[in-house]
Amino acid sequence: MPHPWPNKMLRQLLRGEMLSQTLQQWVDNHGGRQVVVQTLRDGMSHDVDALAFFEQQVNRYTTESQKAANLNMADSTYYAKRGRFYEQLRHLLDHLPSLRPTTIIGLPIPLTPLVGRQAVLQELLELCREYRLVTLHGIGGIGKTRLAIALASYIANAGFAQEVVFIDLRNEYTVHDSWHALLNRWLGDPKADLTSYIQQSNRRTVLIIDNCEHIRAVAEMLLPLLNFGNISIITTTQIALSINGERRFPVPALSLEEGILLFEQRARDLNRQVERRQTEQIVQRLAGHPLAIEIAASQLLLVSLNDILAMTNVEMLEIESLANGSASHRTLRQMVEYTFSLLHDDVQAACLRLALFEHHFSLAQATQAFKVNWRVASGLVDASCLEGSVDSRGETRFSMPIVIRLYARQVALERDVYHQLMLEFTQYWANEIKQILQRWEQTIERAKDHGELLTPMNDLSLLRESYTTIRGCLQWAAIYEHTQLLELVGGLWKFWLHYESPEGRLWLRSAMSMASDQQRSELQQILLLFS
Repeated sequence: MPHPWPNKMLRQLLRGEMLSQTLQQWVDNHGGRQVVVQTLRDGMSHDVDALAFFEQQVNRYTTESQKAANLNMADSTYYAKRGRFYEQLRHLLDHLPSLRPTTIIGLPIPLTPLVGRQAVLQELLELCREYRLVTLHGIGGIGKTRLAIALASYIANAGFAQEVVFIDLRNEYTVHDSWHALLNRWLGDPKADLTSYIQQSNRRTVLIIDNCEHIRAVAEMLLPLLNFGNISIITTTQIALSINGERRFPVPALSLEEGILLFEQRARDLNRQVERRQTEQIVQRLAGHPLAIEIAASQLLLVSLNDILAMTNVEMLEIESLANGSASHRTLRQMVEYTFSLLHDDVQAACLRLALFEHHFSLAQATQAFKVNWRVASGLVDASCLEGSVDSRGETRFSMPIVIRLYARQVALERDVYHQLMLEFTQYWANEIKQILQRWEQTIERAKDHGELLTPMNDLSLLRESYTTIRGCLQWAAIYEHTQLLELVGGLWKFWLHYESPEGRLWLRSAMSMASDQQRSELQQILLLFS
């Protein structure tokens, strides 16, 4: 490998000439020229002769001969001293971690600029300073690889490491094939061993391994490397590695503003103008998923924003990106199919069921509705098919990324189990609503008996939080004329009345079409309360 500090670069640095863009950025990231030169001066203070020569080198001279004359020495002596000085200076640079240039190996060059993500990258950089194994964890298309590439540059610019190595495990390569292919390029030795190399190296190395879905093989390769203090590892994967010491970082979706910027940028790439309000609706519908946004934007070659907004969920899954990209990321369906294939059968089955929740839900709700236990839920979290968060009450709530949810519902339809699952799910909510409202009424009665202020809001807030999901059950029962609609409406009318929701009248009238005479009479009496 060529030395990262050639004579020309050293002369530029010491003489204060116009620096190359790369060297200028490096000097700036290490505190500027004054700090760098002072660090070198301090580091060479043990060698008086070299230090004196160093002081002279900092000054400007127009020619090499003028330098020699100024130093009162023959040209041959000057060149000999200069060569010795440069060797000492290189040795010093190689042993001052704060001034060692970063070598980047195997890093792909993105075709488009990164949109947003600055706060995420800064957070990741801080994590990499604190932890030696950081995993960027998330569903396909969420931007793990793109973040890892940008993070490599952040690490290099921050002077955090002297070597950043990027390994891609995608496509047909096995883990070992990828290691050896990398080593051949990196070390120039087909028999090289990565563990031995790192053990013997005195350079701080950051190893970035992309697409680590070969979980067991990657984990086995990483464990011995973590024994060496001069290496840190960053991985990207859809399934967590579950290695001791691993710090998971769930890669978030884009914010609304970032998603709009991404869509607008891709539209400009296609020479298309877009209207912000419609763009915002598309980004919100796609929940900030970067790949989904890019695929949707690529359709502007053929259709309008209104056409994209009018697409059904099935159409959104199936539309093919009109931009070049990974074969597994041509459609959202292809992307999620790969994720789904990584799941065990029982975890797949749970995914189909939990996809019926439109919004956040608790593990208790998942267990009561579908008997999903903690082990299975953990499998979905590890595979990025469920995201967990802690709400204001300190309770863990789960949600499913929209692209996973859409795909799982489509698979349930194709497997002819969707309607049976909806029947079970709607019955669960009919029972749950009945129990919640019973508790609410009991709380009201106790408050009246004790002359207390009525604050029985906890149960109703649970219904309110889950109402998007409940509305889905109402719509399904109405479309397929299931009598469960009557059960749902029979409980929910008190909820609607309490919140003065105009939606209540619509559902009460809808339920009358399948009610018996007695039920219809009861519903009409309830309707009068809404007038």
